[in-house]
Amino acid sequence: MDKTIKFETAPGRGYDKKQVDALLESAKRQYENPDQAILRASDLRGLRLDLVKGGYLIAQVDVALDNLEDHFSFTEVLAFKKRYGENELAKRYSELKDALTPRLKKAKAKRFTKVSFLARGYDKKKVDELCDRLSSHFAGKSKVKVSEIRRVQFSSRRSGYSMPQVDSFLDRVIEALQLEISE
Repeated sequence: MDKTIKFETAPGRGYDKKQVDALLESAKRQYENPDQAILRASDLRGLRLDLVKGGYLIAQVDVALDNLEDHFSFTEVLAFKKRYGENELAKRYSELKDALTPRLKKAKAKRFTKVSFLARGYDKKKVDELCDRLSSHFAGKSKVKVSEIRRVQFSSRRSGYSMPQVDSFLDRVIEALQLEISE
């Protein structure tokens, strides 16, 4: 991370420049000192940056953050493997996969909590389609990439699935997929 990352300014609202610059400075320190836990992959996954007028272009920052998350995840998994061994890593992946699978096996339209008729949630049909793909992936029948999960967008509907619950589940899916990449 010798070179400074430059982002374009968004024509409207974009990510707060001070927040992004501070985050990248922390990432640089983490990158230069991998034994220190300054920033973790999970910190980047759940990150919410403020949107402000004249901020950085969102798409460019998102790509950089995804790359950082992948890098930190990979180094964290390698460190785990070095410290605890291949068998413990496989066990960790298996436990995570086993935690995800029951929800994937539930009937369509019943995989997540449904919000009330007056509230809006994620489109159940689209979420279920993704869950079917994930089920196929974890059964070894197809492949789903981390980038697909990161970029998935669901429209909102009345009586849809609980957004926080689906988002939390997808964070765990990303964690599992990153463990697969590191194997």
